[in-house]
Amino acid sequence: MKETDITRAKILGVLIRDARLHANRTVSECAARVQIEAEQFNAAESGEFVLSLPHLEILALYLGVPIEHFWGTKTISKPDRTNYQELLL
Repeated sequence: MKETDITRAKILGVLIRDARLHANRTVSECAARVQIEAEQFNAAESGEFVLSLPHLEILALYLGVPIEHFWGTKTISKPDRTNYQELLL
């Protein structure tokens, strides 16, 4: 695989994981939905395995994200931030 393909696979993996976490789904649930093993889904999230277009379409519908999410570079989820003011109260 070319370096650009490897980079794109890693970006796609981050976006898949982001959408899964945003939808509050587990790896096992998503893997079952697209009919692959959980290990393969984990590999997809780490950029070591690329899901097919039909898999991505099913996943987008299941997770409630537009398919375009997987073509981009922006995540949906915002990282949890500790609210220190609330903790001090």
